[in-house]
Amino acid sequence: MAHVFMLDSDTYELERLSDGTSSMIVRGSHEMPSLYQNLEQGDKLYFTQDNREGEIEALGLVSYVMISGKLTEEESYEIIIRNQDKLQLPDDQFYKWAGKPYLLMVGLAYVRPMNLNLTEPDEHLPFLIPKPQAK
Repeated sequence: MAHVFMLDSDTYELERLSDGTSSMIVRGSHEMPSLYQNLEQGDKLYFTQDNREGEIEALGLVSYVMISGKLTEEESYEIIIRNQDKLQLPDDQFYKWAGKPYLLMVGLAYVRPMNLNLTEPDEHLPFLIPKPQAK
């Protein structure tokens, strides 16, 4: 399945993923997240940044997904610390996500640059819609 995933331009998430500095993304919430509940290994992520309206800038292949149940603050910190070698979070991002009761961890096999403008969706919509799988 294909998903569009928003990255934070202020923290250079896309740059860190693209140059191989990091190979994992984290998102956290105080409530049970529903946006990426169907994310699975092998899915494709189309990355856009919060300052780029309608532009897909990279494609990533999901290699690992962890969607937590409700965590204690200590458990949340432990998960972030245990994965910091893959996350490579700067201090402000570490403290933004660590301690959240719900975490989404997404490992990436690769991230490749691409340039796709979705401001004219008719042109690219067939490209982003996954083909039905044979039964």
